Amino acid sequence: MSEILLCACRESLSNPGELGLSGEELLCVPWLSSAESGEEARSLMRGPGIREAWVVDPCDIEPINLAASLKVDRPDARICLVSFSESGSLRSRARAANIDALYNRALFVKRYMQAKCAAAGANRSLHQPEPTKAQPVPASSPVSEKAAGSGASPSAETRSDGVGPATDRRREREVSMRLPQGSAGRGFVMSVVSGSGGAGKSTVAALSALQLSARGLSVALLDADLQFGDASGLLGSCDSLSIEEVAEHPEVLGKNAEAKGITLVSSGDRPERAEENAPLLSAAIDALAGCFDVVVVNTGSFWDESHAVVLERSEKALLLIDQRFSSLKAARRCLDLCARCGIATVPFVLVVNKVSRNCRISLEDASGFFDDAPTAFLRDGGSDVEEMLSAGMSDELLSSRNELCSSLAHLLDGVLPFANIADGGVDRERRPALFCWGSRRKA
Repeated sequence: MSEILLCACRESLSNPGELGLSGEELLCVPWLSSAESGEEARSLMRGPGIREAWVVDPCDIEPINLAASLKVDRPDARICLVSFSESGSLRSRARAANIDALYNRALFVKRYMQAKCAAAGANRSLHQPEPTKAQPVPASSPVSEKAAGSGASPSAETRSDGVGPATDRRREREVSMRLPQGSAGRGFVMSVVSGSGGAGKSTVAALSALQLSARGLSVALLDADLQFGDASGLLGSCDSLSIEEVAEHPEVLGKNAEAKGITLVSSGDRPERAEENAPLLSAAIDALAGCFDVVVVNTGSFWDESHAVVLERSEKALLLIDQRFSSLKAARRCLDLCARCGIATVPFVLVVNKVSRNCRISLEDASGFFDDAPTAFLRDGGSDVEEMLSAGMSDELLSSRNELCSSLAHLLDGVLPFANIADGGVDRERRPALFCWGSRRKA
């Protein structure tokens, strides 16, 4: 019995490429039921088995209205609305209807691939031979699989459709390469660092978390500036979890991972406990990466062992340079330090911050200083950014035409792996490279 229902018109079901699912056959997927009309979808949801619904574009009713009706019919089911042109009005209507998730193209493809992997894993577990107590057999042994398949029952390696466990495993590996994977779980870890204070790390980290959360992702913001972190103030003095409780009791993240908004984790207002909290950063990042789609890590200006822990677990690290020439030199020293410590420089993204018409340091200057390395930039957003963030007006700031928010959104599109999936597999060569250094670690 299928557990997931896809509500879409005949054209979308017949041409999955329009949904970002090129190569899939939605009408032949055993774990997925489909409905073209709202009446058919509501009828299927009343039956047993369906626990989740994806509403795309039914042929006879507005998607938001169908999603709201399904939620009323089945409040226990997970109802997800899929829209490739979402707006603030649509998000408000979805929230008012208690719809569980609003997916854009990237998130929809990601959820589909996760469900596909889960179905493939469940299918393999049904065919996995159980070893006898008298003669235990390792489940991963190739010899035991052949021996188990030599009896009267047909072997899983010789299925009539030509798809065996080896093919399933290969497909699962291909899918996992497309999905963002964190260092300890499914979350993508992105850190924000600089070689000196005042470069804008806290502001960029807070804005990144807000923008990613607005896209429908579950986001955790870890303030690893253990002495003087101010992420809480920039998020409107929101409640936060402590690094100690997240590292030592990760079960506290259960409800936060499902809740809307950003989960903030910090050391609080106790700078004297920085040395005690530093050894807990590794466990805290692992716990957060296992529960959230994205983990944004803010760091302090003083480099120590905690920076090494954060960078080793980061898929990407934004290295900020402000409009001081001393900031350029400090960034160079940071990269040299990473090279001496054996930390790969591949995750780094060199970012020139506070770019304006009258800025002292241009992209060309920064690129030349780092041996013509590709660079990205963030425009100067002015005093409005910090004032509106501190006042809890993040929604108004993100919806405004502030240059910092706009340039940061463009930067995140290139940094996060979801952007390529959202474009239906667009060639990455069309996008400008951000940072392409190889590791300087000596063999």
